[in-house]
Amino acid sequence: MEILVAYRKGKSMLKTETWCVSTYTTPSDITRKDSKTMNKLNQEFYNKSYKSKRSIAILDILSKKVIGKTNH
Repeated sequence: MEILVAYRKGKSMLKTETWCVSTYTTPSDITRKDSKTMNKLNQEFYNKSYKSKRSIAILDILSKKVIGKTNH
């Protein structure tokens, strides 16, 4: 999926487009249930030594591409 993500660095909110792989299809489900994707985004936007609060919000899903099926 191509997603639109907002994250906080210092006092400003930055928006960027990135990709993720997830079985969930809504931004709220990805945020609440998909810890692997949220950890990937956390590592992408913040380095290990970042001391302030880390906040990431998935705003929108821009495009989807099916690459496989799961047994939900």
